[in-house]
Amino acid sequence: MRRGGSVDGIVLVAAVALALPMMIAAQPWQNCGSNGNYSANSTYQTNLNQLAAALPKNVSGSLFASGAAGSVPNTVYALAFCFGDTIASDCAACVGNAFPDSQQLCPYNKEVYIVYKECYLYFSNINFLASTDNAGVMNIYNVGNVTGDITRFDRAVTGLMNATAGYAAYNSSMRFATGEMVGFDDQTPKLYATAQCTPDLAPAQCWRCLDTMIGQWWQTFRPNTKGARSVGARCTVCFELNMFYTVAPMLQLQAQAVAPSPSPSPSPVVPGTAGGRKKNRPGKILAIAMPIVTAMLAAAVIGFCFWRRRRPARAPPQRPRPLSYPTKSSLLDWGRRLKIIEGVARGLQYLHEESQLKIVHRDLKASNVLLDSDYSPKISDFGLARLFGGDQTQDITDRVVGTGYMAPEYAMRGHYSVKLDVFSFGVLILEIVTGKRNSGSFNSEESGDLLSIVSDIERNVNAREHTHKQVCCEEPAAFSAFIHH
Repeated sequence: MRRGGSVDGIVLVAAVALALPMMIAAQPWQNCGSNGNYSANSTYQTNLNQLAAALPKNVSGSLFASGAAGSVPNTVYALAFCFGDTIASDCAACVGNAFPDSQQLCPYNKEVYIVYKECYLYFSNINFLASTDNAGVMNIYNVGNVTGDITRFDRAVTGLMNATAGYAAYNSSMRFATGEMVGFDDQTPKLYATAQCTPDLAPAQCWRCLDTMIGQWWQTFRPNTKGARSVGARCTVCFELNMFYTVAPMLQLQAQAVAPSPSPSPSPVVPGTAGGRKKNRPGKILAIAMPIVTAMLAAAVIGFCFWRRRRPARAPPQRPRPLSYPTKSSLLDWGRRLKIIEGVARGLQYLHEESQLKIVHRDLKASNVLLDSDYSPKISDFGLARLFGGDQTQDITDRVVGTGYMAPEYAMRGHYSVKLDVFSFGVLILEIVTGKRNSGSFNSEESGDLLSIVSDIERNVNAREHTHKQVCCEEPAAFSAFIHH
């Protein structure tokens, strides 16, 4: 069986607003919903029993299964999954036990979600399967508390969860990842985390689900808790101080990257008085101006277009399309691809070097590059942009956001600078040159993200000639001219 984390002293955070947490001695943890009840021997119960027989068999293959039984108004919708380090037989047994346990703990309730150390089950009379929303969330935390620098601890936990979530979304076909942070302090030498989505979610959908969950983490849980898990129908995140999963960590972070919390600042001194300094504080000004400037950037992006020259108005005007919009490959000849690449490069040069304040976009991707009818590119969507003032060149955040192409130092440690945009631009170039999406694959026999595949090709000299033909080269001569431009 899969090893659990800290079981003693686990508290269930009640889903009902203002309800007091319940002390739970052991698993499972359940919520009985609020969608009404069904009667014994009713059609609804018959449909529920059909799913109780089918899902344990189906879940053992991919550790995930969902289904519906019956017709309205007695349709039952159900979803079950096991955590990624659970073996198939244990998974089937856990889901098989979850159905009778849920009916015993929540007799005749039409909606129940129940959590074990190995699995999760949610059934309802509402069709939650039609949505990717993370319904049926159960929040559980450890009553033990950490001491010391709590702010640094929270930053470390958040950074570890963000990195693990990014790995689960973009580097795992199972949408499951395990993470470890080492060297935090003598009292807490290691931190452990897992992140998981249901495997039917696309990488971007998985990331949005996990990012939303982590973004609400410290509003849901106490900042000094020794462990917590948030489990929903679409995604789940967990951290503990003790290793609670049975596979090796898929990524490892060093706690030295998490700086101690700063000491309280002394009372401000009026400039010109004794001990005062007249030096301006760009960081404070940016903190005040940031929301206004970001909104102005988003509103003014049409005027910030990087056009070579003003063009006369055309009727009817054509709405710019994102670079990710499906386009016939014959329309994107090598000249147009080069034009797009050079245009985006000029835009980044302006943001990073020519703008009065240095701007880091933080979410550069194909869908945020708009093309007009002449395939001239415009960088759009500055909602996650950050400004650097003065001599500032980099910063760190405890909440990694964005659905673009994340540099490793940003995804794992929250470090960002202009290098983050340069990394994203490199992945964008690969997409433009190959005509493939980063989350796609070259053929049915290959899988993985584009960056990993190209890296493997670069290491395998014998595969390069074959790959040129495979990824882009209906016209090898044109491609050769393009790369030597």
